Amino acid sequence: MAQATDRTRLRFLVSLCLLGALWCCGVLVDGRQRAALQRGETTRLEEMVAALAVPWQQTLVNAAALLGLRARGAARQAASADETRPDVARLMNENAVLREQARENERLRKLLGLRSPPQFRRVAASVVGREGWPWASALVIDKGRAQGVRSKCAVIAAGRRGEGLLGQVISARRGSAVVLPLLESGSGAAALVERSRQTGIVEGMAGGRCALRYLAGGADVRPGDKVLSSGQGTVFPKGLPIGTVAGVRLESETGLKAADLQPAVDPSLIEEVIVLIPGETR
Repeated sequence: MAQATDRTRLRFLVSLCLLGALWCCGVLVDGRQRAALQRGETTRLEEMVAALAVPWQQTLVNAAALLGLRARGAARQAASADETRPDVARLMNENAVLREQARENERLRKLLGLRSPPQFRRVAASVVGREGWPWASALVIDKGRAQGVRSKCAVIAAGRRGEGLLGQVISARRGSAVVLPLLESGSGAAALVERSRQTGIVEGMAGGRCALRYLAGGADVRPGDKVLSSGQGTVFPKGLPIGTVAGVRLESETGLKAADLQPAVDPSLIEEVIVLIPGETR
């Protein structure tokens, strides 16, 4: 009986030690990861995980698109009055594929038409997944250091709401990179009102919103005004569309004016982006 009790106690102690070791490893990895993100670097563990995960993310994105096309084709086929003719179903599927390709081409044409300073080289990339931690809306793109993408590169996109600034690269791996959208809490960019030239800081807020903050109490800002990047700082070039003023309010904690914005692009709807690499020509 005593031996059984000793074995139970030993197993408990071993399990407790293992759990403690795993917890310590997790804290160490988390600390190194956060420190690397703040420096705009990547850890060896992140590189290994990305090398395994990004190809699968790309495969899942392609598979989802193919399944969506097939589902739409099947729905149209079921609704057709003549379901017995295979040529009709085949043509419907081909038309669905062509329409999807046309939409993709239109998005790429919009991206290539966006304004960017001539001292920036453009790198086109596709969104292949979501990072998930520590930022819920961070995007993973299929271009990285091998294509010249690096941390603190501005990223632009074309969406249903318009074309403009999406955010910046915060982590560049060899074959992929992580983009932090401007709408994410903790993100920010120096900006100005196109009409009145009033300047402030656009900051991301909870719930996928953003606001132009730190405006003087008498600042000339109205609903409908266009807000652009001001070019101050080292990340975002001047003149990129950020959003449209939806409303103006006074912030009680600062006594300054703030403008809530309707963002130019919605990160949840983005499929392709352009990364602007500074110090290089197109």
